[in-house]
Amino acid sequence: MTTTVRTGIVLLIALCLQVAVMPWLTIAGAQIDLMLLVGIAAGLTGGPERGARVGFVAGILWDLVVSGPLGLSALAYCLAGYFVGSAQRSVVGPTWWAPIPGAAIAAGGATTFYVVIGAGLGNTEWLDGDALKVVLVVSFGAALLVLPAMRILAWTEGEPLGLRLPSRPRRRGSFAPGRGRRTMSTGFRR
Repeated sequence: MTTTVRTGIVLLIALCLQVAVMPWLTIAGAQIDLMLLVGIAAGLTGGPERGARVGFVAGILWDLVVSGPLGLSALAYCLAGYFVGSAQRSVVGPTWWAPIPGAAIAAGGATTFYVVIGAGLGNTEWLDGDALKVVLVVSFGAALLVLPAMRILAWTEGEPLGLRLPSRPRRRGSFAPGRGRRTMSTGFRR
């Protein structure tokens, strides 16, 4: 499978989970944004260009599902993927824990951008007291799920998922070849 096909599969699965599962898993009445998380994880694993591309496609898919200004999610997710990919490569460095606060900051920034620009476009009800709660929940969810999401997005680029299944079952015990059993030889060669 190519990178594009794998990324498309991940995006469709994330969209299905966002629509079917995440409404049931709310924290203080707000949902974790899996589509934004996919764009952020793509930026962290593949760099700013890949983060922008995957974030844009994830945002367009999400914009087709929700009611709101078409393209606003695409713009916010695209910018989040680009900026977190740039920061990961140039500022932060390759530590295992660096993506966690980076993802939280990028998710909070993208959600704040979405709310402020959406309010500027006429959705003034987005600026109520729940906006801060949504920003905090989305940031928390991104920080919580960014490491597994990065592993999945690394798979879309061709890396193994890390699940090492043996190619054939290993035999253990005294009858296994090379374990305590000597081959008998008659001295004749064939």
